[in-house]
Amino acid sequence: MVKRRIAKKASKIVKRYVQRLSQEDAFPINQVIIFGSQINGRKKWSDINVCIVSPKFKDSLQTLEYLEQKER
Repeated sequence: MVKRRIAKKASKIVKRYVQRLSQEDAFPINQVIIFGSQINGRKKWSDINVCIVSPKFKDSLQTLEYLEQKER
């Protein structure tokens, strides 16, 4: 596995998001993976791509709806 540095701002955003999932909802998280331009050469307007691995994910549509709601 290759580990690379990401911008501090992106790291803070991801940490806050993951904390909200795990603390507010007692959401079990096994792993968080950041990928895309944040790793491979971020630009000014690059988004943050995150993969969250959890045993709670059973139905992909419900999972997507849940995570999008928590994004705000």
